Amino acid sequence: MAGFKGSYSLKPVGPCLFEYKANDSDPRSFTSSDGRVIEPETMLTDGASVPRIFWFKKWLGPVDWLDAAVIHDWMFEERHRGIKEWSFKDANRIMREAMAHCGVPWLWRWVVWLAVTLFGYPVWIRNGMVPKGGGDAF
Repeated sequence: MAGFKGSYSLKPVGPCLFEYKANDSDPRSFTSSDGRVIEPETMLTDGASVPRIFWFKKWLGPVDWLDAAVIHDWMFEERHRGIKEWSFKDANRIMREAMAHCGVPWLWRWVVWLAVTLFGYPVWIRNGMVPKGGGDAF
C-alpha cells in the first residue's frame, strides 16, 4: 500500500540544515503507488528547497511537507552516491505523490512539481553526472 511508514530523527547541524537518521528498529520509508520503496539512509537535508522569499506562504516553507522533501532529497542523494539510478522525472513524480500523503493540496503539489521540474535539473546532474541515455528531464 502506498504511503509512509516508520520513523526518523532530525538533528540540527547548521542554519536550515539537518542530519536525517532513520530509526534503526523501524526505518522510515515511502512506497509509491507503483510499488517503488524509497528508504532514506543517514544524510544531510535542508527540507524543501524553497526560496526564502516564499516561506511566508502556507505549503511553501522548508518543513511544511518535510517527509516528502526528505524522500525527494534521498532520491537525489542515491543518484549522486551511485547507489540507484532514478530518473529525474520519477523523482519529481514520487515527490508530488508523497506530498499528497503529507496533506498538501493538489494545486500546491503541482506548483512545487513544476518549479522542481523547471529549476532542479542542474542539481540532478551535479558533479558532471549525466543520466543514462543522455537526458531524461522531461
